[in-house]
Amino acid sequence: MKVLNASFLVKLVLDGEGSEEAERSIKDWISGGERVCTVDLVIPESTNAIWRQNVLGELDRVEC
Repeated sequence: MKVLNASFLVKLVLDGEGSEEAERSIKDWISGGERVCTVDLVIPESTNAIWRQNVLGELDRVEC
């Protein structure tokens, strides 16, 4: 079982350092039958980070 955090999900949505690797990893896990889950707070954390990047432009790559 893989437990995804907000940083991983942000990398799946935003282009940048690590995003290609994150996409490749999740494709491999799912196609390999790996169970993928996350915690409840990952959605608000991820959407907040994506909003900050796109609307405010203040997310550093170090933060995600």
